Amino acid sequence: QPKYKLILDITRENEMILGDMKKNTRYNINYAAKKGVKLSKYSPREVLANPNVLDTFYELVQDMQKRTKGYPV
Repeated sequence: QPKYKLILDITRENEMILGDMKKNTRYNINYAAKKGVKLSKYSPREVLANPNVLDTFYELVQDMQKRTKGYPV
């Protein structure tokens, strides 16, 4: 479970959204982009039709748990 939640109005311009974020959050977003992180949006129907989506997500969470030495899953 996330410790903090970040809720933003995503209908605004990207620069305005980034301006409302903390410096560290902006850094992490830019760092992820440089590393080639891509986002995908799935509807509940797509997730049910393609169980690999959840399997991939769970593998990522498990990997994060190993790297952070105990991130709660």
